[in-house]
Amino acid sequence: MKDILLTVGIPTFNGQAYLAQAIESVLSQLNQNNLAEVEIIISDNASTDDTEQIVRKFANTYSNTIKYFKNEVNVGFDRNVDYLFRKAAGRYVHVLGDDDYLSDNAIDKILGVIKRGVDYGILLLNIGFLHIPTNTELPVDKLDTELEFKNKDEFFLWSKWRTAAISSIVVRKQDWLCLSLDQYMGNQWIHISALMEVMAINSKAYAFPDKMVTVRVGNARWNNNGNQLKLGLIHLKVISRMLELGYKPDTFQTFVNDRFNNNLKDIILLSPVSFNERIKIASLMKPFFRNRFTFWFLHLPTLFIFGYPFLILKPVALAIKRKLK
Repeated sequence: MKDILLTVGIPTFNGQAYLAQAIESVLSQLNQNNLAEVEIIISDNASTDDTEQIVRKFANTYSNTIKYFKNEVNVGFDRNVDYLFRKAAGRYVHVLGDDDYLSDNAIDKILGVIKRGVDYGILLLNIGFLHIPTNTELPVDKLDTELEFKNKDEFFLWSKWRTAAISSIVVRKQDWLCLSLDQYMGNQWIHISALMEVMAINSKAYAFPDKMVTVRVGNARWNNNGNQLKLGLIHLKVISRMLELGYKPDTFQTFVNDRFNNNLKDIILLSPVSFNERIKIASLMKPFFRNRFTFWFLHLPTLFIFGYPFLILKPVALAIKRKLK
């Protein structure tokens, strides 16, 4: 009997809209040559829609391949992802978003790299994007060749935001399980936290050149009340731990600079409606951008004035000042 080399883990919560396609994109690539080397685990975070019925139909047909777990209560996205690694039998775990799907031949390509026996800590999948509202595929940043890394700073300086989608990374289970990730729970960036920690102890990584997975963007789950803007800033807060893990300060500063260069655009496009949420977002920005002149005189005023044309500036400025003390 062959060892399971790859677990495709799908964390889901009320994922009925696209979950079947995610599962089918894996099953369609399994054959007599790789079937014994791959398993699918679905961890359902107490869904209230038809997610369970959808999964059980697949599980009944593919009982040797699919394992289904349903949490009694919603434990949060991060802990649900961690559950997948603790339930996985595979040597490597690919966390596939419940609204994403694999490209043709992705499974065999991943298995081929695993079988090299290099013990990469991270396999980075090249991703494409499908914009949900318009059903339009966005251009793929295809690489000319595969890439290998043996230095954590080199990897992050090259990959930057390529790792933002959880479906973009495959992690060696042994490396994940030796981490202490409790401090990151609740940030919704558990894969970035683990990636940063894994690369600090096992700096070997591999990047696939071809598109391996399609990630849906424009999902209503992330768009409510400025959630996308907030998540981007929490991402920055999470990776600030690089400074404690032996990464070069310039590596983290690259992320800060990139985020700041897009900050004004994101404020305009993604600002929340509520004043209290804007205060929270300003508080997240302040530690990273406080020394930049344009943050105080352009970004913050835009955050609080944009969408509120009738607000009087002085009361708003005083309220901001009190909240940020």
